[in-house]
Amino acid sequence: MRCRSRPERPRHLLRRAVGAVRPVPGPPANGGPTPGARGLSQDAAVNCRGVPFTRELLEELKAAVGDTSGEASFGRARLLEPVDFTGVTFTGEAFFWLAHFADDALFYEAIFNRDGVFEDAVFELGGAFEHADFQGSAWFQDTLFSSDTDFEHARFSTGALFSRAQVFGEAAHSLAEREVVKSEELAHCRISGVSARTVRRKRQGYQAYGSYGLVDGRTKRAEVPGTRQDLRVVEALFIAQSDRLRSPLRSAGFYRRKTGLLLDDQYGSGAVHLPFRSTFQRLIKNIVAQHAATSDHLERSSDGLPSHRPHPQATHCAGTPGPA
Repeated sequence: MRCRSRPERPRHLLRRAVGAVRPVPGPPANGGPTPGARGLSQDAAVNCRGVPFTRELLEELKAAVGDTSGEASFGRARLLEPVDFTGVTFTGEAFFWLAHFADDALFYEAIFNRDGVFEDAVFELGGAFEHADFQGSAWFQDTLFSSDTDFEHARFSTGALFSRAQVFGEAAHSLAEREVVKSEELAHCRISGVSARTVRRKRQGYQAYGSYGLVDGRTKRAEVPGTRQDLRVVEALFIAQSDRLRSPLRSAGFYRRKTGLLLDDQYGSGAVHLPFRSTFQRLIKNIVAQHAATSDHLERSSDGLPSHRPHPQATHCAGTPGPA
């Protein structure tokens, strides 16, 4: 059975797909096997990935499956009610990647003839894999178990991978509580700026888009002015602002135009794009503040005291008679 689909597949279309291949009673037309004994044909495509499953809908799907060959893929499926795969044989690969089991998930005596993939799956109330037989590899990498999951007497013929799998007890049962626990764990590791809301946003992004959902610039702010800008723009702006002490009343627009001319002369017309005006003004302000701090540091002597400059007033040399 192949259950690949788009996440936006509505539930009523899945019901229509299952109903369309439901066994039809009556004798076969060509003397072959009874259609009612086949249900879904081999490699039949059923769109169920990302579909919120109820017990009734899952039972309809299981009842329509007559041929156990093929591949079962429940990636990103949300199973809202208890699901029972007791005694089910998965002759092909079974994919439950990023599946969300909101209630009990029963896999008593289930047989996985090939790989069973539960990577990044979430078991809200735990799972039961007692006497399950994994003849292929069992993948539980990055899986979240809200409570204890029973693997008593389960067989792993070729090995099982549980790296980075996490089990939460009753003290952190819900997703919201687990997000708080994770943010506290990151804070304990001296990772700043990661609140429970940030953890939730990361989890939702990863669940929806995989690794691409983890790209989020808000979790790490740029600490050095100009770090997030093109270094060529920053360098040209430094050169353009070299006359700022002589002409302190120049506007930000003037320096933007001058920076653009410097970039065109060095890299060619239009080769380097300038940032927006508001971004450019903030960049100028940061560079001016940094330059002022550097100048103040240079004006101090090695012992940390301000250096004494001669006061711009008339002085008299020794031996020169003063006014009468």
